[in-house]
Amino acid sequence: MAELAKGRLRPRIPALGQALAHRFRLEHHGVLVSPLLAQVEVLESSIAETYQRVDVHLRAVADTVELVMTIPGVGRRVAEVLIAEVGVDMTVFPCAAHLASWAGICPGNNSSGGKRRPGRTRHGGVWLRIALTEAA
Repeated sequence: MAELAKGRLRPRIPALGQALAHRFRLEHHGVLVSPLLAQVEVLESSIAETYQRVDVHLRAVADTVELVMTIPGVGRRVAEVLIAEVGVDMTVFPCAAHLASWAGICPGNNSSGGKRRPGRTRHGGVWLRIALTEAA
């Protein structure tokens, strides 16, 4: 357990080992930890089931998913989010700038009287913004 320490705790691994030795009592701590581990298992199985359902729905556009994954920084899950949020028909966007503007990730242009002020981004799709930020 002490080997899992990160950051500033790494130099204190020997002290952590001593502190953790003989501190985990199965009759007390085991009872507390077992429901938490069971909950983690339930959540992991639920996530796996959701991923399986997504895979079933994306079988029809599997070649498009593979094509989107060729974009640098885009993995499988990001490609799935992009297809789910934007769709597969790109003819509705005349150029990449229009897509970026629609997604709400383009900064605004706020200038008046020769002074340039910071531009804000528009409110776009939350999941699309997260996926594009992760890909970047």
